[in-house]
Amino acid sequence: AKPATKAKPATKAKPATKAKPAAKAKPTPARIVRARDLDPYRKCGPGTSVERLIRVDEMVGGEVETHLVFLDRHGWYCEHGRTCPAVGDARKHARHAPDARG
Repeated sequence: AKPATKAKPATKAKPATKAKPAAKAKPTPARIVRARDLDPYRKCGPGTSVERLIRVDEMVGGEVETHLVFLDRHGWYCEHGRTCPAVGDARKHARHAPDARG
């Protein structure tokens, strides 16, 4: 004979939660980038190891930020760091624009 099992108490049903209205996604502001070559010897001095110096003006939502991107024996980097998005913008510019020194 099996021992009698106790009946489980009934669980209370959870009240239904109201669905939250979907948050309207804000449109991403347009990012406008302008890049131009600068003369590294004029800006950094005659003894510089900088081969390429590119100024990147980045405009996002009315805010303007200026970047100086360098290419030297250490590779490409921005004054704000190697992971700054302006580095990619400057490299793209360098592929499509002739070297400023001619």
